[in-house]
Amino acid sequence: MRDESRLRAAPGVVLLLAVVVATALGCDRRGGDPQALETGTVPPPPDAGLVVEDAAPATPSEAGGLAGALPADFPADVPVPRPASVVDVGPGWVVLYAVDAPDQVRDRLDAALVERGWVAQPLTGAGARPYSKGGRTLRMTVGPGPGGAEVRLDWAR
Repeated sequence: MRDESRLRAAPGVVLLLAVVVATALGCDRRGGDPQALETGTVPPPPDAGLVVEDAAPATPSEAGGLAGALPADFPADVPVPRPASVVDVGPGWVVLYAVDAPDQVRDRLDAALVERGWVAQPLTGAGARPYSKGGRTLRMTVGPGPGGAEVRLDWAR
């Protein structure tokens, strides 16, 4: 009986021994990467303690200003609504939140663009108003936004 229990336990012992040997061989560092990088402690980023939920959003000044910065390539002859806040920018586009109603913002921007030499084109199906001037194009989209209107301006040279 004793021999039978040894025979039944033998495959388990052999399997355990095989796992231990394989693990030990797999962890051998003698044949490791000669260009292994050193590791160390990385300090937290400077803004790690920033709590965005508690941050007050940028607001336009009392004098009818613009909160935020327009991109460097923003066309100088394109007006923006004021007061307003720049909320998003990308290559060739900007999104602003204006405090006035969408219709008011759209009408004022349209008049200011035409005054500056932009030619209004027929409305597109998406509700965006295209303009052109000297081979350049501009597309203005105005809709409801938080507390007023959301304005998206897309331009191309």
